[in-house]
Amino acid sequence: MMNLLPPEEQKELGRERLRRFLVVSGLAVSLIFFSGAILMLPAYLALEFRRAGLERNLSISKKAPLAEEVGAIEASIRDLNFKLSLWGESAPERRQVAGPVDRILKLAPEAVSVRNIFYEAASKTNPERVTLKGKAGNRAALLGFADALEKSGIFKEVHSPVSNLLKEVDVDFSLILDLN
Repeated sequence: MMNLLPPEEQKELGRERLRRFLVVSGLAVSLIFFSGAILMLPAYLALEFRRAGLERNLSISKKAPLAEEVGAIEASIRDLNFKLSLWGESAPERRQVAGPVDRILKLAPEAVSVRNIFYEAASKTNPERVTLKGKAGNRAALLGFADALEKSGIFKEVHSPVSNLLKEVDVDFSLILDLN
């Protein structure tokens, strides 16, 4: 075949083919690059999250107690366990005072409010005692409360000082109860 175009047009046509080839090649390379970047994104994110987790573990391990501190902590735990075992051995000797305290509060009439309850263990000179302090609306309510405590059978004796009887109303009282 014979080309009837003048030589200048033939050169221009060759340049046009080259330009089109470069544009198509550039688009193909760009398409491959962006497709690869999109396909690599999940792997990149997974690695980034793994790196963050490893950094977090590293910071936690740096903050964790060292071996010497672990030894000191174990020694303090052994000491505490020893003290608890000593305390537990004396448990049969201790008296449970929750029952008497609960009974005291149930026996108290509405006119009597108990503010303080003190427990005193038995000593050589005194028996086991509970001391009550509070306020009674009137003397009769206080005397009825003291009588109910004495008749409850929990207490050997109920001591009521004379100062409890001085006022007729709004009586600040103190009772000493010897436990059986």
